[in-house]
Amino acid sequence: EFIVNLAMLGYDETSVALAAYDWRLDPTRLERRDAYFTRLQRTIETLLETNCGRKVAIISHSLGGNHAFYFFHWVEARRSGWVEKYVDSLSFVGGALLGAPKCLPYIVSGEMTDAFQIG
Repeated sequence: EFIVNLAMLGYDETSVALAAYDWRLDPTRLERRDAYFTRLQRTIETLLETNCGRKVAIISHSLGGNHAFYFFHWVEARRSGWVEKYVDSLSFVGGALLGAPKCLPYIVSGEMTDAFQIG
C-alpha cells in the first residue's frame, strides 16, 4: 500500500526505488557478496539525476535504519561530502536503532504473558 500511496501522490518508477537486502548478512558481507552499497550509491545518484537534481529522501524500515547509517559512513569514507550532496533526509519506520529493550525481561525471566495474546 505504501507504494500505491506514493503513486497517488505523483511518484513513479523514475522517482522511487526499493533497496531490499538479505537481512541475515552483516553489512560487510552484503557489500562483498552483493555489492549492495555500491549499487545503492548508484541508485541514489541516478534518482538525483533523473529528478532535476533534487536530493533523495530515504525511508528505512526496521534493520534498514542501521544499514542506512552504515551506508552513510561507507560512502563518506570513499567520497567525502557525498551524503550532503545526494541525501535530503533519512526517516526511520520501526527502526531497530536501540535494539529491542522491552524483550530483556522476557529473556531473563522466560515469562511471556504480556508479550502476546492468544485468542
